[in-house]
Amino acid sequence: MKMNRPSLPNPSQAAPEARQPKPNPHNARAAKLRALTPDQSQALLRWLQVDGITYAAARERLAKEFGVSVSNATLCAFWQQHCVAVRPAQASAGPDVLLDITIQSAAPVRLIIKRKGDGVTVTQKKL
Repeated sequence: MKMNRPSLPNPSQAAPEARQPKPNPHNARAAKLRALTPDQSQALLRWLQVDGITYAAARERLAKEFGVSVSNATLCAFWQQHCVAVRPAQASAGPDVLLDITIQSAAPVRLIIKRKGDGVTVTQKKL
């Protein structure tokens, strides 16, 4: 004997106004840093680029000085968007520098790859 079950509504058949896009958690996290004033953003850039502080130290300073609490993932996204893109354009070490990056971690490392003759040299510096 076959039982009739009520059919469940298909979410894709809902009225367009009833469908809500799922919030992107990355956008919500990044919104905290987008809300910083230009001076605060410049300070964060300076801490990461010039001072070379870790994400943990940057998080502490953001909380202490600006009252903003963010995750390492948010700072990583900020670093990739603002800091990494700036490094090659600086090229202060000369035209033979192929790559000059700082890898942020618990123990940050600066990696410099230079052209030397027909090969390359790799220099790693702990910060």
